[in-house]
Amino acid sequence: MADSLAVPGSAVRPDAATLWRLYVDEGLTIAAVAKRLRVAPQTVHTWLVTAGVPRRPNRATARNDISDEQIVRLYTRAGHTAAKIAERLDCSTSLVYFRLARRGITRRSRAARHSVRPANSELAHLYRDCGLSLRDLAGRYGVSARAEHGWLIAAGIDRRPPGAGPVACDGDDPIALYQAGSSAPAIADRLGCSPSTIYRRLGAAGLARRRVSPRVSRQDLIEALDGGLSAPEIAAALGVSVSCAWRALAREQLVTNTQAARRRRRLRYPELYRSPTPQAANVSVSGNP
Repeated sequence: MADSLAVPGSAVRPDAATLWRLYVDEGLTIAAVAKRLRVAPQTVHTWLVTAGVPRRPNRATARNDISDEQIVRLYTRAGHTAAKIAERLDCSTSLVYFRLARRGITRRSRAARHSVRPANSELAHLYRDCGLSLRDLAGRYGVSARAEHGWLIAAGIDRRPPGAGPVACDGDDPIALYQAGSSAPAIADRLGCSPSTIYRRLGAAGLARRRVSPRVSRQDLIEALDGGLSAPEIAAALGVSVSCAWRALAREQLVTNTQAARRRRRLRYPELYRSPTPQAANVSVSGNP
């Protein structure tokens, strides 16, 4: 089947194979497909419906590894911002807001999200003694990193050089905790900072990171793939994030049924997956008008 594209600026509909390749195989959004074909997004949507190309599921509902209750608890009880929850769960803020709305949770007002600036002594303790980063402090007080930077300037607290300064927060020494067997994420949760901050302090202290055993074994992956599970379903079954499942599949050089089917289509119909060759412009070199 010919791999035809719409003529730029026209309404000539490309064939179903081309629409499938752009939207399904290449993963382009409707807006991206419309931009490439130089038509309106609504036109592309109509073409997809007419060609029978299935729409991708909404990302906000496809993350089966993240429960609504988990997001609601972090937002209402722990008081985290949507950005902090998204960072912690490795998802987007739009997913967080979608789940909150689905559960009927009203978003906090801007005034409620912005905290009163803490005392200078508290900022100095958290930034100098505990070694929290601007991002950690911003998440702790529900403000932006830029606002937190302004607080440090107003308090006369100088920025520290990268990797400098000990971390000892509220009597807890992260170096001792790590040497005692606690993981960096567990220490970070205990001290109210990010794992990257803990790893940075461990490196400054010259302490090598422990080798981490894979959370997902090859046997677990094989059994899940034999059952026809997709990556999100594998993540939900094993209690890990979707990104963790994808990394495990890549590490073990395994593919899902969908990936295998896509590879077979590429091998069977290579002409459908070739990039269109741009036509050379017919330019006269004779100098005649």
